[in-house]
Amino acid sequence: MKYEQAVVVGTGTLALFCAVQLKNARLPVRIYDMERQKASVLKRSAPGQGIPYTDANPREAFAQIAGTDRRTLLVSAINPEIVPDGLLENSCITAINCHQALLPRHPGRNAEMWALYEGDAKTGITWHMLTAQVDAGDILIQKEMEITSSHTSYKIFREQIELAKNSFAEMLPGLLEGALIPRPQEFTRKRKIHYAKDVPNGGYLDPNWDARQTSRFLRAMDYSLLHVVPQPRIRLGAKEYTWKKYKITEEQRFPNGVFPEETDIYLQKPGILFAMSF
Repeated sequence: MKYEQAVVVGTGTLALFCAVQLKNARLPVRIYDMERQKASVLKRSAPGQGIPYTDANPREAFAQIAGTDRRTLLVSAINPEIVPDGLLENSCITAINCHQALLPRHPGRNAEMWALYEGDAKTGITWHMLTAQVDAGDILIQKEMEITSSHTSYKIFREQIELAKNSFAEMLPGLLEGALIPRPQEFTRKRKIHYAKDVPNGGYLDPNWDARQTSRFLRAMDYSLLHVVPQPRIRLGAKEYTWKKYKITEEQRFPNGVFPEETDIYLQKPGILFAMSF
């Protein structure tokens, strides 16, 4: 085996799945929980799986990992923290990361949102080598999924987690034996990194958009109960509105246009009605 130990840094069910797979492969593994909320999936579940668990703050966690002199596989799985360059410079550490897009498309944060908003026909996940440059490392494995008219960012994210689990299990034997050969990304001049602060159209729905773009915006901003992006807004004259829920139906209830009511705004496009409730 190429490695003497593994560490998983990240959050949620993907990080737990990766740690269990590594343990089942008889590689000593520890989870470093990067979840900011106290009652995390990892905190509840890792001890029951017999996997050592650490919830130190990211700076302390990365310092502990960086100090190793053992051949270590670091797995970054839904990890919101930037892995420091000093850790990556340790020649004993090989670091890989899961990204929720088909790299080199949509590097950076909330990639599923941008794939939906920009009208991509498909998206997926990429396991890649972790480097100092954001989401620029060589590709280990990719899996695709179609984006449909019923997808929201939340639904895409949940499906991507399952893709990431399946692909991690698929590539793990070759990864541990050093038989998996990464391939370089093919960059273009249009490569743009998405940052956490970035949201489609600044978070505002433009009532002049056509039905397709309006739908993409609403669904892209929809992370269900997860607080990933701010609530979307719309400006009508001098007023600004924020809504809690929306509905898209195939009907022509009004003439085409915008119709504000006491607790709702109706945006009628040809054959498509968008209802936003406050």
